[in-house]
This record gives sequence, structure tokens and C-alpha cells, in this order.
Amino acid sequence: MAVAPDVHIVKTVGELLFDGYDDPFVDIAATFPFLSGGVPAFDKFGWFYARNNSYTFDGVFNLDTGVAGILGELKSWNYEERTSFFSGECAKVHGSAAEFYPNNLERDNIGFFSPDMCRHVKLNYEEDVWIKGINGYKFSAQAGMLDNGSLIPENECYCNGKCVPSG
Repeated sequence: MAVAPDVHIVKTVGELLFDGYDDPFVDIAATFPFLSGGVPAFDKFGWFYARNNSYTFDGVFNLDTGVAGILGELKSWNYEERTSFFSGECAKVHGSAAEFYPNNLERDNIGFFSPDMCRHVKLNYEEDVWIKGINGYKFSAQAGMLDNGSLIPENECYCNGKCVPSG
């Protein structure tokens, strides 16, 4: 009987956050054709690997001030209203920068632009929460967030012609 590979890893906090560590998935990802053309090349995995002391990594976000529109509404990223990484509606830069949302937020979903993924990400409303006497809304990622078009047909434009498995 074949032995299943270990699905757990043990790393130091430094490796997980800043120093990075060798991971075979990083090597596999480097072969994906849709990751070429502007996406930083990584040789290790770490949440903030290659970002320490870098204020320019995420790019330039132009946000609405709220005077003539909605506070925090994203207008452009790196001075562009569309990315070159995807096609159609998937290339559109929109949402927020994930720090600001309008007052009287609807209990539906929220969206933000992720520079790491070069795309808009939608989170769905889950529940009302109370934290230290302050009422808030909890939003979470659902099954369709990183769908390849099999659950949500309009997500197919994130494939660029070659879909990877959903999720």
C-alpha cells in the first residue's frame, strides 16, 4: 500500500513570513504561462518574502477620496484601469484596496483588488459580529472566489485560455 505524503510542514516564523523556504509548488507555478509578463519571480515561498523594507511592491493605487464618489473606491492600479494579465471583465481594476468601505455597507458582498493576484476578489457576507462593543459584518471567501468558470461562468476569463482546477 502506498503511503500518503505528509501534508504538514514545520517552519520557523522567519521562514513563513520573511525568509521564505523552498517549496515544490513554487517551482511548479513558475512553469505556468499566465504567470509571465510582469509577475515577480519567486524562488521561495514566504508571506512577505522579497517584500521586507519595500514600499513599492504592491504598486500605486488611485482611490476616490469620497468628495465626488465613494470613499476608497479603486480608480486605477499602477495608473491603469485594466490589467494585462486577464481579458474581458476580468482585466478590470475595481473594488477597493481592502482598507476602506462605504458607510451603510450592504450585507451582500464586498470586493477588493489584490495586487498579488492582479485581480478583483469578492467576499460574501457571512454574519453580523460584535467585537468589543462595535457592530460589524463578517465577510468570507466562498467556493466561487477562485473558480475557473465551472461554478461561475463569468470567471472563465481568469483562465486566459488555459484553465487550472477551480480553487
